[in-house]
Order: sequence, then C-alpha cells, then structure tokens
Amino acid sequence: MLNENKQKLINDFSQFVEQLPEEQLDIFDNKQEDNVDLFTLFQEFIALKTEIKVQSRQFKGALDEFKNVFTVLEKTCTTLSNELDSKRLENTRILQEQRQLSLRPLLLDILDVRDRLEETVTYLETYKPRFGFGFLRKDDSLVNTLNTGQNISLRRIDQLLNNNDVSMIEVLGKTFDTVYMRAVAVKNDNNLPNGCVVSEVRKGFMLDGKVLRIAEVEVNKIN
Repeated sequence: MLNENKQKLINDFSQFVEQLPEEQLDIFDNKQEDNVDLFTLFQEFIALKTEIKVQSRQFKGALDEFKNVFTVLEKTCTTLSNELDSKRLENTRILQEQRQLSLRPLLLDILDVRDRLEETVTYLETYKPRFGFGFLRKDDSLVNTLNTGQNISLRRIDQLLNNNDVSMIEVLGKTFDTVYMRAVAVKNDNNLPNGCVVSEVRKGFMLDGKVLRIAEVEVNKIN
C-alpha cells in the first residue's frame, strides 16, 4: 500500500513538471552561483556596520526627541495641576467669603439672642426670692424650671453656632489685642499685669478664622 502511494506521488509530480512552460524550466538551467570573495564579504560587513550605526544614531535621536516631549508634557501637567490647585483654593476662599457675607447678619442677630439668654440664665442663677417662706418653694420651683429651659435654649444656640464654624474668642487673662478686643472699661490693679483683660463685658466670636464680633472687655492699667 505504501509503495502504491509513493508511486502515485511520483507520477503526479512528473505530470506537473511536464505541464510547466518551457521558459519556467530554463531558469533552473541558467541559474549560476554567485561567487563571493573575502574582500566583497568585508565590504558587505562594513556597509552593514555603517548602516547599523546610522540607524542607531537615528534611534537615539528619536529617543531624545521623545524624552524632550515627555519632559515638556510632564512640566505642562505639573503646571496645570498647580494652576488647578491654586484655582481650587481661590474658589474655596471666594465661597467662604460669600458664605460669611450671607451668614454674617443672621449670625449677629443670633448672637444678640444668645446674649439675652445668657443674661437671663445668669440672673436666674443668682435670683433671691423676696416673699415669705410660704412662697419660697413655688418661687424656687418656677425659677429652676425657667433656668433649665433657658439653659437648654442656650446650648442649642451654641450648637447652632458651632455647626456654622462660629467659635468664642478667649479673652480672660489674655493681653489686650485690638484685633479681637475693644476696651470699654479700665481697672487699676497693681497686682495684675498691665494690659491684662480682667473681665468680659460682651463676648466676641470668630467665623471661619475671622472676627465675626469683637469682644468688649475691661483692661487693667497700671498708673
């Protein structure tokens, strides 16, 4: 069986060769081997080496150009990033200023209400009934109830102010500072430092790091 297949392949190839045109068969007869001597081989190597050097220089030049392009792109991205950060900070600052301008009148009104509540709480805590013993219990009960309600309202207002980034200015015992304080009274006490804040007439407050309402204080002055 194997011999039959082999013979069939030989017959098919012979038939294929017989069908080829004469001009296609002539190329096999006319083909000559190229003789390459050592000098020609060296020339080919030198030419190949030169071409490789040229291509290497071109490749290096392309890499340098890409490097310059990437450097420019990196600098551009850094510049854009810095500009975006600067713009973001500027927008944040503008928004804070707009927020302060819009909230300031309302917050000042709330601070006035807070002052009244605090005065009421202080009054109720120091309140002394003037009636006889029979009215004392009822009076105390009413005062305690009022005081509790006023304290709750005061705490709610303080929480509201805190939620809007309003903070109280600490002044007692501090050195007088015209940025945050206004002197409305003077005390002469040689036992205290000159310019020391000895009492607070009206509390001051800050909004987002800026003065919302200046503190009114009593300042010590040594003669």
